[in-house]
Amino acid sequence: MAKKSLSELRLFYRADPRLPQYEMAVPREWIDGNKHVNACYYLAAVKDPALAAHNEWDYGVEFRARTGQSNFVLESQVVHIRELLLGDRLLVTTRILELDDKRLHLLFEIINKREGYLAALAQYLTIHVTMGPPPKSCAIPDDLRSRLERIQAIHSQVPMPPGADRLKRLGPPKRFFKEATR
Repeated sequence: MAKKSLSELRLFYRADPRLPQYEMAVPREWIDGNKHVNACYYLAAVKDPALAAHNEWDYGVEFRARTGQSNFVLESQVVHIRELLLGDRLLVTTRILELDDKRLHLLFEIINKREGYLAALAQYLTIHVTMGPPPKSCAIPDDLRSRLERIQAIHSQVPMPPGADRLKRLGPPKRFFKEATR
């Protein structure tokens, strides 16, 4: 089978059912003078899907109430592939790419559901925190980490979306942490 170009893969793109999915419509307030979704709203498009996935993984509202712990976004990136317009129906997937003792790396696919194309990718690097006061980074509890590792193992079976090669590696190199804590 010949390798397809990114432009060919933009058509008839479907979300993998192994990933959490969230649907919404593009609201009027996201539209700019160019009559498409302004760049700043692509991160807004993944906010509710991220919260829904965290709740599905028992790492959301109930987890925070029960443990006094949560996670905060350290870094984010958006890769724009194709524009979105007013009223477009979106399907956003959430995938765990990697995790370690304190951090979780998430990837979101923003899909135009009606037209069947991948519009953008977004990624977050989050850090696990105890809410304090003040909030402070801490290790992900063992039971949560085991649960997230099982989910990540399922997500790792899903092929990476087209355009993923444009994503930057998030987070500083490990040696930075060693130098910064001296």
